[in-house]
Amino acid sequence: SQDQDDDGGDVRTQVRVDGPTRRGAVPPGGARSPGRCGTGSTSVDAVRGAVRGAARLAARGLGPVLGVLVAGAARVRAGKPLHPQGLVLRGRLRRDAVGSPTGTWLDGPGEDDVVVRLSRGGGLPRRLPDVLGLALRVGDVDLLLSSPAGTGPGLRHVPGPRRGHGGAPYSSLLPFRGPEGPVLLLARPEPPRKLPHDRDGLARALAEQPLELRLSWATAGSRWRPLGTLEIMAEEARAVDRPVRFDPLRTPPGLGTYDWVAALRSPAYRAAQAHPARPDGAPHPGG
Repeated sequence: SQDQDDDGGDVRTQVRVDGPTRRGAVPPGGARSPGRCGTGSTSVDAVRGAVRGAARLAARGLGPVLGVLVAGAARVRAGKPLHPQGLVLRGRLRRDAVGSPTGTWLDGPGEDDVVVRLSRGGGLPRRLPDVLGLALRVGDVDLLLSSPAGTGPGLRHVPGPRRGHGGAPYSSLLPFRGPEGPVLLLARPEPPRKLPHDRDGLARALAEQPLELRLSWATAGSRWRPLGTLEIMAEEARAVDRPVRFDPLRTPPGLGTYDWVAALRSPAYRAAQAHPARPDGAPHPGG
């Protein structure tokens, strides 16, 4: 007979040999009966396949809904619906050699000058919390990060409102497709700073002292692992917001986009891109 743990991961064979039953015994000259031992990895693969299939179906259903909502917001605002105004800055991204190579751009080492845009996702009055955005252009690569509800497993995928750019973490929220599975990115100010909420004040503060962020990467449920640093600075002590368009599908070398992520993002992204950003200096709710 065979015993199997509740999770299907431990199978022990009982063989009667000249008397009482002994667990784990193997008949002389025989081999342990495989029983259901070979089904463990198959079951895991089946579950993963089912999860991926469910994610694709959900994304294909939710993506068009998000597209309609974003298009509606654009009509109401008569302009760019998400991250309507921001601050375009310059930065320096340094990637250290990671301890566990991923076979991707993350492995480093490397150093790049980058274009940075800090923004508020909902365009709410600045006295209110908002989902904050950090977009980077590294050569031909665009990285779009947003403030998450938390940095632990689960919460790192959920957008979360924050008050100021100097203390907010920024996560990729949705995973990249890496050679060994999903990959997430995180940028966290280190040390955290209290920065002005208005764009001109923020520009002055970053012209006087750059903002330092620690970069990390993780798989879907793993701890965050060091990746490098990002330094953000302003060239002018006034707000400058050029009409830079960032594309979340311009991923780093070795990191792709899951089909379900593209299905979820693309309709909303197309709706947002159909509307121009406000010209620099246009009035903004709450300053």
